[in-house]
Amino acid sequence: MPIVVQNVGRVYPTGTVAIENISLTINDGQFVSLIGPSGCGKSTLLSMMAGLDAPTSGNLAVSGRVGVVFQEPALFAWRTVRDNVSFGLQMQGVGKEERNARAEAALKMVHLSNFARSYPHELSGGMRQRTAIARALVTDPDVLLMDEPFGALDAQTRSLLQSELLRVWEQTGKTVVFVTHGLDEALTLSTRIVLMSARPGRVLADLAIDAPRPRDTQTDPSLRAAYETLRELLTKEVESVARAEHDRDWEGMSKPVATAAEQFGADI
Repeated sequence: MPIVVQNVGRVYPTGTVAIENISLTINDGQFVSLIGPSGCGKSTLLSMMAGLDAPTSGNLAVSGRVGVVFQEPALFAWRTVRDNVSFGLQMQGVGKEERNARAEAALKMVHLSNFARSYPHELSGGMRQRTAIARALVTDPDVLLMDEPFGALDAQTRSLLQSELLRVWEQTGKTVVFVTHGLDEALTLSTRIVLMSARPGRVLADLAIDAPRPRDTQTDPSLRAAYETLRELLTKEVESVARAEHDRDWEGMSKPVATAAEQFGADI
């Protein structure tokens, strides 16, 4: 099992409790989306899986190699696309010929072979994010951790990259953990969706999604049912965040639920 989370909590030095008593087991080859209101600890949990942070309680183990993709591509402006992709291999001491060959293979996987010698400023936002995905794939990770990788992209580019990611996942069989605010995105991509509560983050729901692909969240009855279940739970969590942040002012605001949810970062 690549990822085992047992009773994990994270308390910051300020005393803020980010997540509390989270237990998850993520099996080989699953595509798991983490959703929840802003500030619920999704990114904190992903950072701990990546080894960039550590729990203050409980145990967390990830088996195998890990690749990470963030919302911002964070490419080196002075390096070509191929050299950005091969950077991690260079740091591992892999020879130039091998790392170039592996970078070319990773770029082919995300359909960027023709831009190997381009520089980041010459690429669109979607192409830069595909470069970041290739950089994560080039080391052949067993687990791919993705923190809202398409959140800053326009709708058309996001849809394209969702299809690209699904194709790569189906081709490689890697385990993917994907943080998103979007229920539609989670339902389109995932084999499983984990909904986290408002801070402190806990697991509220853990749903298997086994609808056939390609998926249509508007017409597939099973996806619609999952959407409504998750939306109802998520709306309650977003409302609790709104009430906590606005204190007594919330009672007089009379905002529609959808508007409140959008304001506090949940795409429902």
